[in-house]
Amino acid sequence: MADARLKNDIIIKFFSRFTFHESLLEIKSGISNTFVIGDVEIPQIPKGCEYTLLVNEKGVAIVGKDYSSLMRGYFSMLMKIEREIGKKELFIDSACENKSYNIKNRMIHLCVFPENSLLEIKKYIRLFAILQYTHVIIEFWGMLKYDTLPSLAWENAFTKDDVRGIINEAKALGLEPIPMFNSLAHASQSRSMSGKHTILDNDLSLYHLFTPDGWAWDLENEDVWALLKKIRYELYEAFDGCEYFHLGFDESHAHNQNPYLKERLPYYMSRLTKEVQGEGKRPMIWMDMLLPPDAFSNMVGNCHSIKPKDDCVKIINTLAENTVFVDWEYSVKKAPISSVVYFKDLGIDVMGASWFDVENASAHIDTISSHKLFGYMHTTWHTISSDLPNIISIASKLGVSLPIWRNESNNQMILSALLRAVTIEKVDYNSCGWIKNQIS
Repeated sequence: MADARLKNDIIIKFFSRFTFHESLLEIKSGISNTFVIGDVEIPQIPKGCEYTLLVNEKGVAIVGKDYSSLMRGYFSMLMKIEREIGKKELFIDSACENKSYNIKNRMIHLCVFPENSLLEIKKYIRLFAILQYTHVIIEFWGMLKYDTLPSLAWENAFTKDDVRGIINEAKALGLEPIPMFNSLAHASQSRSMSGKHTILDNDLSLYHLFTPDGWAWDLENEDVWALLKKIRYELYEAFDGCEYFHLGFDESHAHNQNPYLKERLPYYMSRLTKEVQGEGKRPMIWMDMLLPPDAFSNMVGNCHSIKPKDDCVKIINTLAENTVFVDWEYSVKKAPISSVVYFKDLGIDVMGASWFDVENASAHIDTISSHKLFGYMHTTWHTISSDLPNIISIASKLGVSLPIWRNESNNQMILSALLRAVTIEKVDYNSCGWIKNQIS
C-alpha cells in the first residue's frame, strides 16, 4: 500500500532490478507520502527529518515529509536488500532510520554532449536519484533542438519530447530538474579546446550574435536578448514547473578584457538575473566573474574577474535579490573554503561546487555543513565517464544511504552494481557500464 504516485513503471521496475528479478512489486493506493509492505505500524516522522524508514519482521514502512523525501526513503530501503553468501534468498536488513541531511540542497550538474546517448543520460539521472541528490542541473551542449533557432543544435540533438521523457522520469524519482543555458560566455556550446561552435559551424552568417571570437554573446545586440528569452521559455516548457534557471556567467574573457564590455558587465548581469526573476524563476550563476583576485590571490586560477573587491560587491548588489551563487573551487582541499564563506557573509545564498576530487568535495561539504550554507553542487563536466566511481565516496561524505554491503567492496564495483540495477532497458555491449569501450 503506497502513495498512488509510486504506481510508476520505473519505480516498480527498480524494485525488480534491485531484487535481481526474483520479486514483483504490486502497488495499491494507500496514504499519501507512505510506502508499506505487510502489517507493520506506520511510524511518525521526527521533527527535522526528511523521512523515516522502519523494517522489522512484520514488514516495511516508509513515511516522507513530501513525495521527494518518500522517494529518498524508498531508495534507502532498496540499498538494504542483500543476500547471504552461499544462499540465493534475499532479505531486507532490519532498520529504524530517521533521516535528516546536514546539507538540504544537494545538487549535481550534468552536461549533455553530442557523444552522449539518451540511455546514458537516463542512467546518470537515475543514479543521481538513488544517491539521494535533490536537484539535477541539465546543460545541453548543442544537444537540444530549439524551435527558435535550429542552428542552436547539432544534427544528432535530442527533441523536446525526448527531454520531457527524461524530465518526467527525474521528477518521478524525486529529483527536481533545473535547466541551464550559458547566457554570457561559453556561447559556442562546445569545449574551447575542440574549436567547435554549435551555431557558427552550422551558420556563419549568425556571427553578429557573438563577440569576435565567438566565445561570448554580444549583449549589446537586442536580438541576442530576444533570442535568450525565447530559449529560456522553451526550456521552461520542457522543464515544466522548474523553480530555478542556471544562467552560467563563467569564464567570459571579453567581459574582463574589453574596456567597454567590462564597464557594461554590471548592467548585463543585473538585467539577465532580473529578467529570470520576473519570469517566476530563481536565477543561479557561477561566481568566478565576481570573485576579486585582490582578496583571493591564492584562488586566482578560479578568478575570471579582474575587478577589485569593492567593484565586485557593487555588481553583486545590482543582481536579482533571490540569485543563488555557485562558487566552483576545484583546487582547495581543506576546509573552510574562504571564498564560499566570503559570499555567505555578504548575505547571499551560496553553494560550494566541487568536481570529482574527493578531498576537494570533502572540503566543500565540511564548509557548507559547518557554516550552514545554501547547499552543495557536484559538477561532472566532460570527465564523467572516467571519474564517475568517485561519486560513491562523495555520496558517503554527504551522508546518504549506500548499499549495505559497501564496506566489502570498492567504488568501481559498487557503482557498476548500482548502474546494473537502474538500467531497466535491454542493453548492448556499448550501452552497459559507464564507458563504451574497454580499450581506448
